[in-house]
Amino acid sequence: VVDVESRIATQRASVARVRELMDKAGRLSDVVALEGELSSRQADLESLLAQQASLKDRTSLATITLELSEPYADGADPGDEDTGFLDALGGGWDAFVTTLRWITVAIGATAPFLAAVAVLLVLGRLLRRRPPRRRTQ
Repeated sequence: VVDVESRIATQRASVARVRELMDKAGRLSDVVALEGELSSRQADLESLLAQQASLKDRTSLATITLELSEPYADGADPGDEDTGFLDALGGGWDAFVTTLRWITVAIGATAPFLAAVAVLLVLGRLLRRRPPRRRTQ
């Protein structure tokens, strides 16, 4: 955003210089050349202004993540401690329990679909086993 603002300021100054030169130009060929240069620089300026507007829209909707934490009383980070067997066992137990929870969630999510498929299979087998009705003549 800052870079685009700087480029816009530079481009505006450039457009102003070309306009000053046009005011001082005496020959028609100089005026024609300066008009071409002016239109090119104004197009660049308009492009930069459009880019700036787009950047302002995008930066106004940007997400900012802020993480706050209190400093440790003794200055040591608990993550710096050496871990032992019991710490590893506790971490493994937490991973095991988390895995079991996810498995039960998956079973709970699929249970209604499995029940519906089971009912359809039972109905299909019952309809196949029923002998066809014979007409008596």
